[in-house]
Amino acid sequence: MEIECARILGVLGEKERAASLTVLQKARAEAEEAGLVPLLFEARLAQGEIEVRRSPVEAKALLLELKKDAEAKGFKRVAGLAAAAAH
Repeated sequence: MEIECARILGVLGEKERAASLTVLQKARAEAEEAGLVPLLFEARLAQGEIEVRRSPVEAKALLLELKKDAEAKGFKRVAGLAAAAAH
């Protein structure tokens, strides 16, 4: 739920975008600590999608790294979405 709310915040404006990235960083940390790879990948995907508006070059690097990681773990849907968002 937090990840989807952060996605919505991320498109509203600069102030909201910063807040959404903070929420996503927290979600990533919690997912990683709990070993919840699908949630970790979803948080990373949302972060990359939001970063595209702020820093396209940085976002592309994040998304391509996610694509590689997702493919390695067999998460084809996330890998495909990351690849699409990176281009």
